[in-house]
Parts: sequence; C-alpha cells; structure tokens
Amino acid sequence: MDVLDAGMKAAPQQLQLITFDVFGTLIVPRRPIGAVYAECLPEKIPAKEKLAKEIDARFPAAWQRAKTELGEPVSEAAAKKFWARTVALALGEICPAEEIPAVFAAAWTAFGRGENWRVLPGVRAALQALRFLDYRLAALTNADARMRTVLEELQLAPFFEAVFTSTELGAAKRGAAVFKKVAKEMGVAPVDWLHVGDSLEDDVNGALAAGCRAAWLAPQAHFKPKGAWVAADLPALVETVRGAATAHLQHKPNRRAVRNLVADLRGLPDEGRWPKGRRHEDAERSIGDLVLSLAKEIRTEARPVDALRAAWPKLFGTLAEECEPVRIGADGALVVRCVNPVVRQELQFRIRQVLQAVQKIPGCATVRRVIFQL
Repeated sequence: MDVLDAGMKAAPQQLQLITFDVFGTLIVPRRPIGAVYAECLPEKIPAKEKLAKEIDARFPAAWQRAKTELGEPVSEAAAKKFWARTVALALGEICPAEEIPAVFAAAWTAFGRGENWRVLPGVRAALQALRFLDYRLAALTNADARMRTVLEELQLAPFFEAVFTSTELGAAKRGAAVFKKVAKEMGVAPVDWLHVGDSLEDDVNGALAAGCRAAWLAPQAHFKPKGAWVAADLPALVETVRGAATAHLQHKPNRRAVRNLVADLRGLPDEGRWPKGRRHEDAERSIGDLVLSLAKEIRTEARPVDALRAAWPKLFGTLAEECEPVRIGADGALVVRCVNPVVRQELQFRIRQVLQAVQKIPGCATVRRVIFQL
C-alpha cells in the first residue's frame, strides 16, 4: 500500500528534515523478547526454552500494564523503573521475587547492545537514498539513551545528524511538545519537517498536532489519516518522497537559459541557433529527465554490484538481512558490511564458499577476495 494525500503534494521540494521512529520502523529485536529474558534467568531455573515462550506470550500485557501504571517514561530513571516493572510482570511466578532485580539488570544490558537487534530489510538503502536527495535526517524515539548505543553498533547512527530520545527531551512523541523541542533544536519550521513511524498515535498524530508532516508505515492499513502519507515500508515511502519531490520537474517548462545549458551538456546547438519555427525535442526535456538519463548511463558501470545485490537473498537466505555488499574495488576486492562481529565471524568461516558463489553472479567473475567489515 502506498498512498499520497493530496494535501501533502504542496511544495514537497521544501522538505528539509526527515525524522524516524526507531523501534518497529528501523530496527526490531533479533530474537523474541521472551527468549532474551529467559536467558537472563538464574541457572537454577530449568526448562528455559519452554519458559521463553511463556514469557513472550505474557510480555505484551505486562508492557501495557506497566504503561498504564507508570505512563510513558520521560527520564532515564523513569525508563529503568518502567522496564523493571515490565520485567517483573512478564516473569510473574516464573522467577523468585528476590531474583527479579538481577534478571532485570541483565535484560536491561542485553537490549542496550546492537547484537540483540536487527535492521529491517531495505532500511540502509532507503536512508542512503534520502541522504543522496540532500534531506537532513534524524532519529526520534520514545526510548532511553541505550537506543543511541544500539544505533551506533548497528552502524545506523552515521546516517543521522542527531538522535533524540524521549528520556533526554523530557517528553514523549504522543504530544506536540517533543516535536516543537526538536524543531527548535534542528532549526526547522514544522511544515518543512516529515516524521516517519509505525505508530498512528505516537508518530502520526503527534507530528500532525505539532504542525509537522507525517508518514505512517503500516503494511496492513485499511485507512489513511488525513494529511499524512501511508506506505507499506520505508523503501516504499522513499519512492513516494522521491516522486513527490521531483514531480514539479516533469511539467514545468524550462527557461531558455536552462534549455541551452542542457544543449551545451549534450553538445547540441543552443535554442538561438535552431531554425526559426523548429524546437528540438531534447531542448524540452527537464533537468530532472537529464539527471535520470545520466544516472542510467553511469549505473551501467555498477552492474556487477547491482547484480550481486539482487542475488544476495538467494545466496545467503535469512543471513542476507545481516550483511550487504558495499562495493567491488578495482583490485577485485568485494567489501561486505556485517551488522555485528558474530555475523562477520560466521561469514569468515564460509569465505571460500562465499567467494565461489559470488564469482558465479554475472559480471562478478573478476572478484578475487572478500573483505568483511563492521
């Protein structure tokens, strides 16, 4: 599903800042939450695999009850209190009460590490595309300072000019206050700012209430909030943003100076030298069309890595979500980025098989070695 509200079409090229929710929008837990909690239980408690499923089933209700009792945490101390309560409710009678503080401490640490999270498919490429389009990017999350570390360890932090958390801002996204604080911090007007997230209440309604633009990532959405974009996922949203930002180029007539610039770039005579009454069709093409045309020509040089990226899921299955090909150097070295040291080590063990599989991809026969990076 990919819907563009008519009200959002106005001057999309004026967008300056795009912010992103983190949990559910950019990343999700690598394993079920119950599995992580179960690993944190004392060794004397048996049947942890069975208990993991039970804890996981109890977690949503535990989280909701903690939220009802304590509200959205808007300080680091409140965040620890909130999650301590959530852990206690999720464990219940599974764990002796005197052991729960230690379990909470271990779980708090575990979810503050990047290795327990994974980046959703297409997110890195989407962020790269938006950076290429010259938008300022930032993260805005109803989370605590641990999320900053997680984004750094997952190598998403470099995409963002800033990372804002509700515990540092002292307010949650559900209200307009947090958006106004960020707008002031980033020096942008709300109308020039698009916030993206998977929560209708927190991300969309909060942003719209502050006068910002909003995009709701909801693959199963059956309606469209007024004044907001709706997309199935982040890659789909990027296509919508790109299309809206360049739509004005498709119909706006070029000034003579611009048409002549295009002619000069193509080695054609400028408009003043065309026979009277004739207009060359190339002179009427927009700068946007020219850039797209040039991009297609340039892209032919990158065909091997493009083919490799297309074949990546088939080569590595579920592991393809944890690594991605970055570039093929002139020396025949393929650079592959891994999300964490565990994935890098696993691939390093398979390096011979990886190289053989890569060399079978069209255009990749010249790859001589593979370098795995974090």
